[in-house]
Amino acid sequence: MTSEDVPALENQEVDLDSSTESDDSPAEISGTLQKWTNYIHGWQDRYFVLKDGCLSYFKDKADVATGSRGSVSLAKAIIREHEFDELRFDIGVNDSVWYCKAKDLETRKVWLDAIELHKNDSSIDSAISRNGSMFSLNSINSGNLLLGKGKFNRAQELSSIQTEIDTLRSLSRQLVDKIEQHMLKTSQNVTIDRSGDSTQNQESELSLFRADCLTFKTTTDNLLDLCKQCVDVSLQQDEKLRKKLDDESKKRKKFEEMYKTLHMEQKMSPVNVRGGPDFEEGPHSVLTTEMWFDALDSAIDKLDENSYNPVDMKKSLVKVPVSCGAQRTQHRFSEACDNYVKENLKYAFSSADEIDNEDGWELMHSEGEMRVYRKEVEIDGLVLDPLKATHQVDGITAEEMCRWFFDPDVKMEWEGHLLDKIKVLEILAPDTIIIHSVMKRVWPSAQRDIVFLSHIRHVSAYDMESDENDTWLVCNYSVEHSDGKLGRGVVRCVVRASMVCQTVILNPDKKLENGKYKREDVVTKVWYTADVNPGGWAPAKVLRQIYKHEYPKFLTKFGQYVYNKASPTDHDVSIPTSL
Repeated sequence: MTSEDVPALENQEVDLDSSTESDDSPAEISGTLQKWTNYIHGWQDRYFVLKDGCLSYFKDKADVATGSRGSVSLAKAIIREHEFDELRFDIGVNDSVWYCKAKDLETRKVWLDAIELHKNDSSIDSAISRNGSMFSLNSINSGNLLLGKGKFNRAQELSSIQTEIDTLRSLSRQLVDKIEQHMLKTSQNVTIDRSGDSTQNQESELSLFRADCLTFKTTTDNLLDLCKQCVDVSLQQDEKLRKKLDDESKKRKKFEEMYKTLHMEQKMSPVNVRGGPDFEEGPHSVLTTEMWFDALDSAIDKLDENSYNPVDMKKSLVKVPVSCGAQRTQHRFSEACDNYVKENLKYAFSSADEIDNEDGWELMHSEGEMRVYRKEVEIDGLVLDPLKATHQVDGITAEEMCRWFFDPDVKMEWEGHLLDKIKVLEILAPDTIIIHSVMKRVWPSAQRDIVFLSHIRHVSAYDMESDENDTWLVCNYSVEHSDGKLGRGVVRCVVRASMVCQTVILNPDKKLENGKYKREDVVTKVWYTADVNPGGWAPAKVLRQIYKHEYPKFLTKFGQYVYNKASPTDHDVSIPTSL
């Protein structure tokens, strides 16, 4: 599964349009940004419009009239600048995240400033619309009244009411007693009137009055008792509510602390959801093996489109003169280089039958003279499959093959489709250098780099009498170096690789008068070994499929690359007969 190359952002301008906005509203802004689409198609150009606190995007400017592909309100959006990529920013609302890239720092700053203005303006409008009635004139008194009665004042108020009820009870009793005494005293001073009312009738009326007073006293007492019971029930209910409120307050405080903690963690970590460009490899990856295959195949196919083609270089690398022979400059890695050279020569000159009979090795590719062997080795989930390969290239010499493989000035030409940058850290000797290579990231795997020592050696010259062929060797293996600093988010690989090349003259009798041979009369045998620790995790099935695909392709295309570079300038080749 392949995807179209992401077109470069060229001559894209950000349009500001404030003619339709009021003086208090942020200006409308529109322009082209790159937006992450999915793990297959990666970054694509999209036309964005920012207006009235809403960000919308379209496939291109012509689609503005037909409707947007997506819109997001900025009132509650989280805007975050990327931790590593200085041209990128992310916009997140809940679980939805837009990943955006500007063409340069100035364009990104314009967009971020405009988005922040629209976000703040939207937040203010939202707050006013929610709280407009809270501050009305009609609600000021009631608001102050409610604010004046807290949970601690309510219990105190109920106790005061209960005290007032007891006081009223006492006053009511005293008042009834005084009325009764006053009526008795008055009745004693009343004389029998002329109508014939008797003393017996007066006493009957006094008895009725006493009964009414007693009934009033009893009714008042019962009423006050009921009021007191109501106050007691209110006090008990208030105590229950107070305890419940305290429990709820503790829970609220706990949740607020958890929210603050999660909010801080979210601010510290980059916005990352499933399928985003920051998705990292790991043993708990939610990507299926098929999704890994699709993503890596798509990325590798895009890289292969410009594979082994010359690229524009600024020639900032150091040109290393190669002077090989018996006398070599000594340095701190001399002994390690000698041991590694002996180890690889031992393998190179072993027979193919010996390789086939070694335990664990299997033939994974065969094409013409090429044989590629692999042994499956996996430690702690990391695939470390070592590789052994034999190959034959027509028309070039061992020296040409090894010089092009060693020279750092041309690595970006034949390996530029995989390399992001390369730097020579130290020249130990004319034939030994230390290089720092940073690979291009192939999503969803992490970006990787290597710090390695590269050593070239002329092992033996051509001797017709002893049937000894001209032999060259380049060995690369990882080393530590103070200048090889590991970038953030980059995984370091550990590599041991070598290329042993031997020139074979097909027709020794056809030597030209100038001592050279025609290219059709020479071939180069190649023995290539590689042992790579990827330094990170990826599905074993995926890595082994990539190894099976990439190693044979490298051997075939690199041999053709060297022939295309060397043959146009030198039609005849010379073979060294002495070191």
